Order: sequence, then C-alpha cells, then structure tokens
Amino acid sequence: MIAYVRGVLDHKEPNLAIIDVNGMGYEVFIPLSTYQELPAVGDQLKLHTYHHIREDTAELYGFLSGEEKDLFELVLSISGIGAKVALSILSTLSVDEFRTSVAQGNTKALTKIPGIGKKSAERIVLELKDKIGKIHIDDEMAKMIAPESGNDAVLALMGLDVSQSAAEYAVYRAERRLGEDANLEDVITEAIRLLKS
Repeated sequence: MIAYVRGVLDHKEPNLAIIDVNGMGYEVFIPLSTYQELPAVGDQLKLHTYHHIREDTAELYGFLSGEEKDLFELVLSISGIGAKVALSILSTLSVDEFRTSVAQGNTKALTKIPGIGKKSAERIVLELKDKIGKIHIDDEMAKMIAPESGNDAVLALMGLDVSQSAAEYAVYRAERRLGEDANLEDVITEAIRLLKS
C-alpha cells in the first residue's frame, strides 16, 4: 500500500493533484480542504495517501493531514459509503465539524453533503457515534477552556440540552476563535453558532 507521496506539485485542481516523484507523476484525488492548502505548482509537498483498490481500478486519495486520512478510512468502513462520498464529506465539512455533527446526531448537517441522503446520514451517525462521537478533550484543549468562563459556558449549553462532550468542544472552538479575553456572553453565542452550523 502507498502510505504517502512526497514530491513536486506538478498540477492541481479542486479535486485532483499530480505529484512528480522522481520523474513519475502520481494522480491523487483530494478533498477541497487539501486543495485550499496546497502550495504553488513547482513546490515540494507530502500527501498522506489511501490506496483504494477495487476489481476494475486502483486510485490514490491524498490528504495534507493524517487526521483527514484517518477520518476518510473510518467513513469508508461504513457499508454503502464509497470513496467519492467519503471525499465529498471532507470537501464539505472539516474533521471537527464532522465529529461534532456525529456526536450530536445532527443528520441535517450531514445531508448537506453531496451524495449523503437521510438514510446514509442516519447510518453514519449510528455506526460512528461510538467511534468518534465522544469528542476527546486533550490537555491542550482543556487548558484553553478557562475554568472561570469555560465551565459557565459549558453549563449554559448543557442547560440547552447539549451533551457535555459537545458543549465542551463547542466552547473550546469558540474560545479559540474569539481569544482568551472573550467575555462569557460572546463565548456562549459563538459556541451556539458553531453547534448550529
């Protein structure tokens, strides 16, 4: 299996990159999130890749972050979800947004993804909620949720019937966007906006 490709970016378009590796061009399908972060043509880069092999074809899918690749592989494990739809998920939602949608059982957000209907969205939530639904708050994230404002904001969201893990994560993202000096009201308003998006 091809775990990654490192070389010179020879060509790029929203869903495809061609990487020149010692004179051999690798055609790699990419999500929009990766396309938006690609360097200029002619620059060096490394893409984490998933080698998708079927009876009639072999394709490479590439991602700038290992986290996106992991999510892509996880989504592929769901019955009825193919590589093109998995790529569409990453082109529409960030890894964080997808995790939050699954954690909250927000099928409405998932059906906005091209190729995902109501039944597919329900299947994604059902099969992935136990795997990525519990959003892990690591040490760095915990530090960024200030005890004074963070806990109050989390409690306020939980009072709106938001699960604790989803509330903690929304507050973390809101404080990261607004800065540590943001007041409690602004943090709660931004966290609610993120939960609805």
